[in-house]
Amino acid sequence: MISVNKSVFIISILFFSLIPVFNIYAVDLDRDGTPLAIQGYDPVAYHTENHATKGYPNLYVKQADVNWHFCNSDYKELFIKEKDKYMPAYAGYCAYTMSTKGYKKNSDPEIWEIVDGRLFLFANDDKKEKWDEDVVKNVEKADMNWEKLE
Repeated sequence: MISVNKSVFIISILFFSLIPVFNIYAVDLDRDGTPLAIQGYDPVAYHTENHATKGYPNLYVKQADVNWHFCNSDYKELFIKEKDKYMPAYAGYCAYTMSTKGYKKNSDPEIWEIVDGRLFLFANDDKKEKWDEDVVKNVEKADMNWEKLE
């Protein structure tokens, strides 16, 4: 029979050994427990207002198994009609990391760029600066790496 102390110890080791896995792919959850896209920022506002704008939880659409928030009902309707136009590249993960490493890294919705109508998000200012050194090459590499993950 295992003592209570040994059981707590074993459970603790198992729990804490999984923490790094969860931190790498940390995802914000919406009120209903569904993953929240781009931390609740409105994907349409980047294009229409040229600004990163937080959406409202009550104005949302569930698409690709995540909830997308919008700052007004017009933007929500635009997204519904043309979601491919407004969805960020690489599901909102850091574009530069996708280009150079080929894996999903969370981005900061406040650090972004639109290139040829596509919204790209970045983890930090350094990654965006490196991306900007050769945008065409980085888009090409990131697109190839994203295809491998899909």
